[in-house]
Amino acid sequence: MIKMIGTYQLREAAGFYWLINMEQSGKDWERPMRLNETGVLIVTQLAQGASRAQIAEKLAEEYGMTTAELRQDVDAFCAQLESFGVCVAAMKDGVSSVDKSSR
Repeated sequence: MIKMIGTYQLREAAGFYWLINMEQSGKDWERPMRLNETGVLIVTQLAQGASRAQIAEKLAEEYGMTTAELRQDVDAFCAQLESFGVCVAAMKDGVSSVDKSSR
């Protein structure tokens, strides 16, 4: 299970997608995380409650790759989100529980 932390919002600006923590201010300001279209799809799906397995299946359909290949990529990206403090994993898989304020 993935749970988003804080009030992160996905924004498009200057031709790029950015994941921005909207609860910050002052000198401890966090730099926004720049995402590609696949990262946007993953973050959007997590926010809608999809599991990592479901996201990998969706990406496999879209890109014509195997679910197993993409599951590794989805897991790695989710680990990166966790390391940046965007979300936490409560379980290895399952339906995500997203805070309504983070949408």
